[in-house]
Amino acid sequence: MTAHEIGASLYHHRTKAGMSREMLARKAGVSRSAIEYYEDGHSAPGILAVVKIADALGLTIDDLIGRRVP
Repeated sequence: MTAHEIGASLYHHRTKAGMSREMLARKAGVSRSAIEYYEDGHSAPGILAVVKIADALGLTIDDLIGRRVP
């Protein structure tokens, strides 16, 4: 998974949930700028941020990052 792929998946799930970046950031306990940075593919979030964001969106980590288990 590249940072761009993870960012695209994060964007998809956030918008599908009807959340703004600010709303997701508050719910996940991360900054709005971090959400923007991840979605824009500048960097992949660390594992702690992934867990917080997945929980805030009601997703598994695999679903959030777009990982498909064979």
